[in-house]
Amino acid sequence: MNLYPHRIKTGSKETMSKTVILTPCNGGIVFEVDCKLRELESLGYEVWRTPGYSAIDQCRSRMAYDAVYRRDFEELIWVDGDVNFEIEDIKKLQNSGKDVIAGVYPFKGHPEMTFDPISDDQQILFGEKGGIYEVNCVATGFLYTKREVYEDMVEGLHLTLCNTSFDCPSYPWFRPNVWEEGKEKYYLGEDFSFCKYAKQVGYKIFIDSTIKLEHIGKYAYTWEDLIYKKSKVKNLTYCKSSMQ
Repeated sequence: MNLYPHRIKTGSKETMSKTVILTPCNGGIVFEVDCKLRELESLGYEVWRTPGYSAIDQCRSRMAYDAVYRRDFEELIWVDGDVNFEIEDIKKLQNSGKDVIAGVYPFKGHPEMTFDPISDDQQILFGEKGGIYEVNCVATGFLYTKREVYEDMVEGLHLTLCNTSFDCPSYPWFRPNVWEEGKEKYYLGEDFSFCKYAKQVGYKIFIDSTIKLEHIGKYAYTWEDLIYKKSKVKNLTYCKSSMQ
């Protein structure tokens, strides 16, 4: 029986890798990213491209379930279909020694990064002199995770196994939720909520600010666009409070 009818697989080469690249692609995959995914496959990585889900949280949770419980992968790396990267960036995340770590990028056409810093005054240096920083939450467009994160969430948060009658089981690791911080309430999407759940079971969230990603829309948005439109600066210090 085919356990993965939802997956589009390029090529027939089977690998012994313990790492899987997960790409939800209901909106398609841009050419530049698809080329990089194919290059990863040629290097021995298994790449899953999953279309057909209107709810991104359900798609991510289903892919994660298959990767952890049906295929026993040790490392799950999320790469969105519109986030361009270099092959070396994947290896940086793998070699970081962190359980949850991401490369980051700005919103398309909006001068703000896709992560929530520890504080509005946290200074983060991007570029050649950047490094690894702890943050509150981060988008899942280029995110490395270890399988233990998912297993610990199931046990520590008592997650319910869903959709077993449809032969497409999953745990709600990416369920959007309302979160309270002081007097404020925030309705967070699947990516930030995933980070919140991970933190509830003891994990910390990190970013590698040496990684320069392209968030492809009308053109390729990078961290350079936060301050200097289309400039080619080598380093940038980002502080959320200074951008408001």
